[in-house]
Amino acid sequence: MTRRRKQKRRIRERMTRTGESYTTARSDLLRRAKTTVAAPPTFLVPVREMPRAIAFYRDALGFSVLRRSPDDTWAEVGDDATTIGLHRADVAGVDTGLGLLVASAGDACRRVLAHGGRIVDEAAGVPGVHVVQDPDGNVVRLMSSQ
Repeated sequence: MTRRRKQKRRIRERMTRTGESYTTARSDLLRRAKTTVAAPPTFLVPVREMPRAIAFYRDALGFSVLRRSPDDTWAEVGDDATTIGLHRADVAGVDTGLGLLVASAGDACRRVLAHGGRIVDEAAGVPGVHVVQDPDGNVVRLMSSQ
């Protein structure tokens, strides 16, 4: 049976069960068939040297290592709300679009510097926001919760 015939059969079954019109039954079935997001998004960050990047995101930013490929081409770091996919690439140094809420931006900036990162802009034009770079030059924004 083709996909289209299966869909029509499900629509007719729903019409019989609920008394809905064809249009209503079809639109409800199609609306439910859309993809739903099952987890928070994963931010993909290119890195040149995987062990150094893992150490930075773990030690400077406080993330746990969730997964790591045996050949060091891929790793996931994160917490309950954020997942960052580190992937090995020849070119790094992108604006990740990642903004992290931290308890103290000053403390976070000190940890960034201590683990090989750089502070790009301490004010970023917005009070409490600090723009930093990881050791590969990828831009991350730290937003103070204070």
